[in-house]
Amino acid sequence: MEDALFKNQGTFSEELFLKIPKTHNFGKEFNSEKFEKCVIGNEFKGLTRKDLSVAKNLKINATPTFFVNGAKTTSKELLEKISAEFKKLK
Repeated sequence: MEDALFKNQGTFSEELFLKIPKTHNFGKEFNSEKFEKCVIGNEFKGLTRKDLSVAKNLKINATPTFFVNGAKTTSKELLEKISAEFKKLK
């Protein structure tokens, strides 16, 4: 699912979200009826809105987003900053 969502970031919609399981093989374990009921029923709408609010407050606009000791870090800087933090512990 995450691969399909990532590929369609710019065109994301509820319609697309419901269409993805029909166009991809998620295996026998995937319960499409339960999935559709969950999406259409907005079961997790409150949690999603809360997560979006936290992301906006932290100025997170992409995934993945990394923080090292509370500082937003790009993926290019990640290993360097983590290494620097470990050196401080010595």
